[in-house]
Amino acid sequence: MTGATQFGEIGAFPARDADRRVLRLGLLGAVTMFLVHPPADLWMLAWLAPIPWLILARDGVGTARHPWRRLWLAGLLHWLLTIHWLRLPHPATSIGWLALSAYLAVYLPLFIWGSRRLMTRYRWPLVAAAPVVWMGCEQLRGSILGGFTLGSLGHTQWRWTTLIQLADWAGAGGVGGLVILVAAALVTAARAGGRGAAFKADWPGWRPAALALATAGVTLAPAEVLLDVVEELDGSDTDAALRYLLALELLRRRAVRLVERAEDAGGGCAGRELVVACRRRDREYRVREVPAGEAAAPGVEQRLAALLWSGGAA
Repeated sequence: MTGATQFGEIGAFPARDADRRVLRLGLLGAVTMFLVHPPADLWMLAWLAPIPWLILARDGVGTARHPWRRLWLAGLLHWLLTIHWLRLPHPATSIGWLALSAYLAVYLPLFIWGSRRLMTRYRWPLVAAAPVVWMGCEQLRGSILGGFTLGSLGHTQWRWTTLIQLADWAGAGGVGGLVILVAAALVTAARAGGRGAAFKADWPGWRPAALALATAGVTLAPAEVLLDVVEELDGSDTDAALRYLLALELLRRRAVRLVERAEDAGGGCAGRELVVACRRRDREYRVREVPAGEAAAPGVEQRLAALLWSGGAA
């Protein structure tokens, strides 16, 4: 059973299966997006957490009979979890907790609908449509009924002090939009079949470029955050933190090699810019070989370099 939907995509599932798919992806996104906030506070997961919702924005809702109702339910679950603390001061505040969550849940179907609208009517790619609509929704949420900005995606990145300088001119919504952009690039890069051929025709090199963009967001890790943590530790804890930082650096280097291969396959300027950025960070953090016979300086960066090139990563 297939059929054209209101947004022009072809439904590949029977209506009942499409409904279940929308609900499953909506609920999965509700949970992953909750985990990036306290108390779980898995803040680095924020770069991947929106993926279930972005898959819906990318592929549409198919032949689902009640997609917006199911997306609203998923949004309701997300906000009930995210602002659960509203029920704690007094039993009466549970009423406000339920009412506010019901209102905020509207923004999930609005985000999916708005992204699909830009993609199908105006031919925007997901990496452009999703961040714009996400930032618009957060701006509305911060303005309507006095505004409610708690639980914004950009707030999860407060530890990454370099990244959040973006908030000076784009606000927390701009930081959240950047996170959505990277996740959308990852979803776009993973796309196979369907409308992928159409996007490839409209945006030459879109797939390698999206891969490079996604890799940049996920693997250009906030090293300054880890270095600050390392410098505050004492004794053996410092060595453990250094080895964690070393493992992260080695992971990033492997990612760079993958992007270089993507660049050779047609990744264009995005791949080259990522490689240049990674090499520049190597110089900034002095991750380089320590010549034989030269004692490493006591600084964290030099100790990391000594570990890296002495085989400490084995």
